[in-house]
Amino acid sequence: MNHVGKEVLRRVLSGAAGPGERDHVSNHVFSCTMCRSVAREVVAGLRREGVRPAGPLRLLSQIFTIEQETALEATLAEAEWAAMRGLSLQARKERIRELSICRSLSFANLLVRELRACTGYETAEHLAVLATLSINGMDPHHYSEALKLDLNAGAWIELANSRRRAAEWARAKAALHKAEDLLRKGPASPRLEARLLSISGLTLADQGLIKEAVDTLERCRGLYQDLEDWSSVGRTLIQAANVLAEPDPKRGLALLESAIPLLSPEDSGLAILARLLRVDCLIWLNELPKAASLFHECLNRPEVGRTRVRRDFIGARLLHSLGYRKEAERLFGEVISSDLQLALWKDALLDLLYVFGVHVREGDLAKAAAVCERALGEPVLAEFSHEQLRAVWRLLLEAVRRNAIAIGVLAELRLYLAVHWRHPAAELPSISTSADAPTTGLDALGKGPSPRVLP
Repeated sequence: MNHVGKEVLRRVLSGAAGPGERDHVSNHVFSCTMCRSVAREVVAGLRREGVRPAGPLRLLSQIFTIEQETALEATLAEAEWAAMRGLSLQARKERIRELSICRSLSFANLLVRELRACTGYETAEHLAVLATLSINGMDPHHYSEALKLDLNAGAWIELANSRRRAAEWARAKAALHKAEDLLRKGPASPRLEARLLSISGLTLADQGLIKEAVDTLERCRGLYQDLEDWSSVGRTLIQAANVLAEPDPKRGLALLESAIPLLSPEDSGLAILARLLRVDCLIWLNELPKAASLFHECLNRPEVGRTRVRRDFIGARLLHSLGYRKEAERLFGEVISSDLQLALWKDALLDLLYVFGVHVREGDLAKAAAVCERALGEPVLAEFSHEQLRAVWRLLLEAVRRNAIAIGVLAELRLYLAVHWRHPAAELPSISTSADAPTTGLDALGKGPSPRVLP
């Protein structure tokens, strides 16, 4: 059927159309976005005239009313949140208890979205408190217990992700367990279960538990596939590829090839990451001409922030692999400086250790020692680092000065830095000074390199 004009819609909505016309028009309007938009205007006009919509499209009129009420509630929630931004946590809690708009579905959803987008650890903890207070205060006569369970589970999942990014492993796991408990109490929500598995997988990956992480992300991918959410399937495949890029680059590359066609145009950031990961995998596979060609495509966009730093790091790796060692060394130095400027402490530590390993493998212990000195001497890094971390760098510096550093210790140290960059381990990691057989630490999937943090 062709699109419907205003006069036809007015006849149907006012009850002046015959049954055949009414049924055909109604069937079309319910499935046509363009005609629904026109119908919204007609309904508004009839209401101004005091005419009540009739026939099957009366339901559409009711839907329009609900849409307007929902849009108003969402706008009021945004306005209230804007007014609360400068208040203390206690004052915010009091407003949530006092104002009904702060205990609405729109406000609860807003807080969960804010929590998901939040990058600051303390801010996320405060948002989680507010979200829980809002959700638990929702009127049980208007909102089901199942909905509140889902909202609470979603808040705990996002809080777990924030704790993961801050390397608060025990607290992240506690939040994930809380979310699991909430999901068990209500009807299973496959989308929330998938999000839970996604954050669980990334948490395992950040701690170097590569096989467990990939298995968990595979389960997550399966849930998104069942939902036919192909964009999220693509995202999950990229997350798994990020984990596997170094320990199993061939498999990582295969995942990326499957992921890229699934991404929607809105996922431009993910598409950029996927291309960079493809280059990274190809470098590990020593397919350097192809890696160089693909990396050239990555240079066509003016990236900023963390993506730019990651691109430059991969570029430095490519230059080094192609034999441009001096140029690579300069770019590695810029990468570390950018890490520090952006307060990417974990990335800075892992990049310093990577460059340290490059110099050790090349037998340039003077440059390896200079890396240790930079790790100890950078003011912002020295201020951030805990004493055990500084002790590790001092031990490394002592080992290279005595020409007693073993290649095999680097994989263990990388895992240590990835897991304990924020808080010390139970004991200082051992730094072997024997002439161990060289190893890259890429063979075992049980414990392996920890990837950079993903959102």
